[in-house]
Amino acid sequence: MSTHRFIKFSIALLQEASANRRTDLRDIVKQENVQNGQYFVLRNGEIDENLTTYFDYLVSARTGKEKTWDSYAGQLRIFFRYLGKLRTSQGYVLH
Repeated sequence: MSTHRFIKFSIALLQEASANRRTDLRDIVKQENVQNGQYFVLRNGEIDENLTTYFDYLVSARTGKEKTWDSYAGQLRIFFRYLGKLRTSQGYVLH
């Protein structure tokens, strides 16, 4: 089963991370051009480029405000919880 994590990037996140994790986070932030306060999506511990790109599209197409990012991330979390329950209750396999 896939696990999606929506991570809100901040300088504090980098400072609090272990040395190895900090290197991984820096690579992700550079690769995806993540701004302070913006979210990126990990799936099973790896960057989910499709969802991160979609999330970036939602943000860039509308507004770059941090509260908007928080709202979109919250809505996507709810959607993934729903999909997880649907898959469990009806036996669907989602890729």
